[in-house]
Order: sequence, then C-alpha cells, then structure tokens
Amino acid sequence: GFQANGEVHSFFPMEGIATQRETRDLLAEHPGERYFLFPEDRSRPIKMFDYLPLKWIQDGPEREFYSRPHPGEYFVFQVGVWAARRAIDKIDVEFPTLRCAGKPDIAASEFSSINLSGTDWFGRSMDVDFGLARGKVRPVWVGVQIPEDARGVYTGTFTVTPEGEPAKSLRITLDVAGKVLPDHGDG
Repeated sequence: GFQANGEVHSFFPMEGIATQRETRDLLAEHPGERYFLFPEDRSRPIKMFDYLPLKWIQDGPEREFYSRPHPGEYFVFQVGVWAARRAIDKIDVEFPTLRCAGKPDIAASEFSSINLSGTDWFGRSMDVDFGLARGKVRPVWVGVQIPEDARGVYTGTFTVTPEGEPAKSLRITLDVAGKVLPDHGDG
C-alpha cells in the first residue's frame, strides 16, 4: 500500500488508475459517447493525462458540479475532458450567467478559461490550441469572480463543444456563503 504524510501528499483519489477493463466497461455503458466530461473541484487537480482516475469510473460522467465559494473569491474549478473515441483538435466553452432568486446575476463575463485563452506577456489576447489525442485526458480550468455582495445558491449551465462534436452541458451550482475574501482568495 501507499501511505502519505497528509492529504496534500496523497495520490488519491485522482491518481488511482482505472484498469483497462474498467475503462472498457465505462465505454460499453455509453456506446454513443465519443468524449466525456468530468467536473472536479480545484482540491482534486487532474494530473494524469494518459489514464482515467478510478474515481471517474466509480462516479461515472457527471452532468453537475457543486461547490461553496466565498463572496469576493476568484473561484476556480476544472472540467476533465476525455477524448474517448477520437481526437479533439479544438474546443469551445460557453460560460453561464449564474442566477439566484431575488439576487443580481453573476454575469458570464465574470468567467474565464485559464488554459484556453488569456493575455500573453506583450498584452495581446491569445487563444490556446486544445489538441487532445484519442484516449487522452485534459483539464479545462475555469475561474469565476464571485462578487463581494453575492450570497445564496447560484445556478447556470456551462457548455463544452469540441469541434465536430455535439455540445455537452454541465449544471453549475455555487452556494456562495461565508465571509468576504478581500484578497479574492489568494491568501
């Protein structure tokens, strides 16, 4: 067995590898799916790109993501994309407007994809090639700035569309509570 000094040193659950049989069984359960989405909290970073975590086999492909960010936090999560049956050259994401009854929306413009686009060292905007070979895994890191006055349960739909494939959506639920993080969570 493996033992870790603590949670931060542990390989589990994200680096426990699914067997080939477990992976084949997942594919057999979803015969028409050419790619899969697996949302994960930032506390479980996706580090394996050649294998599926056993956790994903046990949980199955998810259609929902839930977390509890603080007001004022720049909240980050990830969506694992598995190119199960064919390569994915390009991917588009559509960010949701998050809504909470009786509260101002969190606009889609508050979202960004940390590893799909950004600004280079010259201040120019850039798009990053996604390029994912058949059978490989890659995370899409997503960040959203939570307003300081936000409180309550906010929901919306995050959509992923690989080039030449049908779109898939994830329901995002953020239960915003706690104290305001003035440093956006950097500390």
